Amino acid sequence: MGRSVSYLSNAQRVSYFEWPMYEDEYGNEIYDEAEFVIENIQQGIISDFPDFSTADKWDDREDHIILQGYGTEIAISEYRGLCSLSIRVDNSCYDDGNVEEIESWIDKNWDKISSGYNMYERVGTFSNGEAVFTKK
Repeated sequence: MGRSVSYLSNAQRVSYFEWPMYEDEYGNEIYDEAEFVIENIQQGIISDFPDFSTADKWDDREDHIILQGYGTEIAISEYRGLCSLSIRVDNSCYDDGNVEEIESWIDKNWDKISSGYNMYERVGTFSNGEAVFTKK
């Protein structure tokens, strides 16, 4: 079975981007440290949406939930340099009456939340599970 980058179960929206890299003094491309990448994403989103708070928990083994707020959870996942940023309704902080309201909030705000992290579009999946992406 093939692999691809994961995203939150029940995610309403997903964006795909390359893991940030830098070049060392010898011209080698080096992946940026996870803690710095996550901190930059958190700070960028919180600056536009101050009711988000940082989080550090996992959805299964591959999706790192890094922000919670507005009735949502935002997670990052990485596989071989390709990352996903995904959002879903946070089941722990809603009642059945306002799920649609939270989903509407996600639809209204996702483009701004994911700006800068929306480099690729998933166009399909092979029968072995490998996903195919195209650059936007």
